Amino acid sequence: ACVSLDGHLLCWGSNIYGQTGTGTSWGKVAMPESVNLGKSQAGASSTAPSLPSPCVSVSCGYHHTAAVDSSGEVFMWGRNTAGQLGVGHANEKMPLPQGSRVLGHALEKEVVLQVSCGVSHTVCVVSGGDVYSWGEGTCLAHAGNKNTGAATVDLFGHTAALVVAGGNHTLVLFTDGTVWAAGEDVFGELGGGGGGAPSVIMPLGGEYGLQRVNLPEGVSMGAGGL
Repeated sequence: ACVSLDGHLLCWGSNIYGQTGTGTSWGKVAMPESVNLGKSQAGASSTAPSLPSPCVSVSCGYHHTAAVDSSGEVFMWGRNTAGQLGVGHANEKMPLPQGSRVLGHALEKEVVLQVSCGVSHTVCVVSGGDVYSWGEGTCLAHAGNKNTGAATVDLFGHTAALVVAGGNHTLVLFTDGTVWAAGEDVFGELGGGGGGAPSVIMPLGGEYGLQRVNLPEGVSMGAGGL
C-alpha cells in the first residue's frame, strides 16, 4: 500500500481477507487500485464510506490494513478474527474501510496522529499523546485476551510520540526520547537481553511492566515481524 502526495491511497497484493480495501475478498489484486476513505456517518453500520477524504498515512499488518485521513479518523479493513479492526466484534473479514467516527467507537472523538498494524493487533497514537490498542491481547495492553474495541494503554504518566507494532510485540517512543517495549520476547524482540525461551508476555501494567530499551537519544523506530 502507498499514499500519493495528493492524498490518494493505493493498495494491491494478496486479498483473501479483503486487505486491499477494494470491496472484494478473494485471490489477489495484481495492480495498484484506489481505496476510497470517506467520512463515517454517526451510527453507521458496515457500509462503504461515501465522501472521499485525503489519506495521510497507511500501515499494513499480516492480513489487515489501517489508514489515517487528514481529519485524524482511522479506517480499518481486512482480516478481523482477533478483533484487530477494532469494530466491536471478531467477524472473519471486512473488505471495505470502516471508519472510527461512528457512535460508540472508542476513537469517535479522538484525532489519530499515527497507526500501526502487527500480525493480529493494531495500535495508534492520538493528539493528546495517549496510545490505544486493539486485537490480540498478548501484544500490549490487555494480555491473554482479544480486544475487539480500541482501549487506552496505561502509560504511567508518559506521553507517546510514536508507536510501532511488530509481529507480536509493540514499541512506544515517548516524548522524553525513551523507547519502551511490550509483548512476546521469543527472539529477544523486546531488547532487554532475553529471548530464546518460550514466549514471555510483557504487557503494560503486567507482572513485568513495560520494559525500557537502552538506546541512544534521537532514534527513529520500526518493528519487524518477529
